[in-house]
Amino acid sequence: MGRRAKYFTLEEKWQLLVDIRNHICSQNSKIVRQAQNARAYTKHHSRHGPHTTLKDLHNPLPSSILQFANLPLPNSYLFRQLLNGSDLIDVSDLSQWDKAPPYNSLPPPDSPEEQRFTPESL
Repeated sequence: MGRRAKYFTLEEKWQLLVDIRNHICSQNSKIVRQAQNARAYTKHHSRHGPHTTLKDLHNPLPSSILQFANLPLPNSYLFRQLLNGSDLIDVSDLSQWDKAPPYNSLPPPDSPEEQRFTPESL
């Protein structure tokens, strides 16, 4: 009760190894692997929220972050709209940031509403 032989001669076995090596080193295989690696990198590094580890949980937060956390919440129109539900916020243009740089974005319009919003967001 053993395994059935796949290769009956040593030359057949060596020829298979040469074929595998040639396939792995071929230009088409390199392109396929690069595309697969790029997809995996994008999936792993895309916007899914912060990644915390046990080490992060045991480190105390810096005092500047604690002071910032104690500030009162903003009372802007955009914040209230987001607080009522994330479906009300237009996020259609956020997907542009998932692509590689350079980012093509239009400058903000010079309107009184935009000038009022800018200081509130800083």
